[in-house]
Parts: sequence; structure tokens; C-alpha cells
Amino acid sequence: MSLSVPLTGIILFIISLLIHVLVWRREPPKNYMGALVVIFIIIPTVLLSAATFAINRTGPIFNGPPLNVLVDFLAILLFHYSLAGGYILSYPALQANCPTLTMLLIVARATPKGVEREKLQANFNTSKMLEPRLKDLIDTDFVTITDGRYKLTKKGGLLLGIFGFFRKLLGLTAGIG
Repeated sequence: MSLSVPLTGIILFIISLLIHVLVWRREPPKNYMGALVVIFIIIPTVLLSAATFAINRTGPIFNGPPLNVLVDFLAILLFHYSLAGGYILSYPALQANCPTLTMLLIVARATPKGVEREKLQANFNTSKMLEPRLKDLIDTDFVTITDGRYKLTKKGGLLLGIFGFFRKLLGLTAGIG
């Protein structure tokens, strides 16, 4: 395996990131998680597959016998998926009104004088925090709303089950940790 493997993985990630920025600048998708999977997983897989078959196997990305080409192909995808997975998992915190970051911004804007606790608390009402999260849950099809009641979908139950499994695995109780 050569240096071209991590470099190609990084290039795929940068291409994905550029596509992400272009799409979001145009109009952020309603189902952002689905869009991120398409942008960071499906498109790079298709691009790398096309490049693998289009480029001469002795070219700059792949060289050697077919088994080495397959190993390099899989290594590039694994590296890219690792970068993409970290980004996709971090994205909700980036796009949301994260309470910790919001507090830091409020304190930073009050520098050097500082800000009183009451002014910090005034910036945190439940509708500011709750409404965007509920909208995200509906837009990503984790919950539906029927007759004013929020109901878990199969997709939401699957996500909850996965996180529940890992929480149990780590010995964490529900809502703590």
C-alpha cells in the first residue's frame, strides 16, 4: 500500500466536503442526515468505483496485480468512510443550537466585561431549544406528529435501539452519561 491510498481518501473527503458546502449554500436539505449519507458515502463510492475501472491499473492511484488494486480500493474507502463517519456524527452538533457553544458565544461577545448569569439564562427558553430539535426529528423521519402527539417511527426506534445497545454496553443508564 502506498501513500496514494490516504491521499486519495483525503481527496475524496475534500470533494465530499465541497459538495456539502455547495448544496447547503444553495438550500439546506430538509432531511440533512440522508443528504449527508448521499454526499459522503454514496457519491464517493461511485466516484472511486468509476475511477478504479476508468484509470489504467498501472496509473497513479492503483498499481500492481488485481488483488493489490482491490486492497487499495477497499483501504481508500475505509479511510474515507472513517473521515466521513466522524464528520457525519459531528454534524448535528455543528448545525444545532448547542447550549454550550451558545453560552460560549454569549460570554465571548461580552468580553472583556463579562456577562451576568441572568443574561445567560435569558437566552435559553424551551422553544428556542425544543422547536428546532422537534423539526429535525420530523424531517429525518424519526418521529411523526398525529393529532398533536409525537410518535416514534420504525426508523426512530431503530436509532434508539442502536444507541440503547451501546449505552448498555458502556454501562450507562438512560439519560445519564
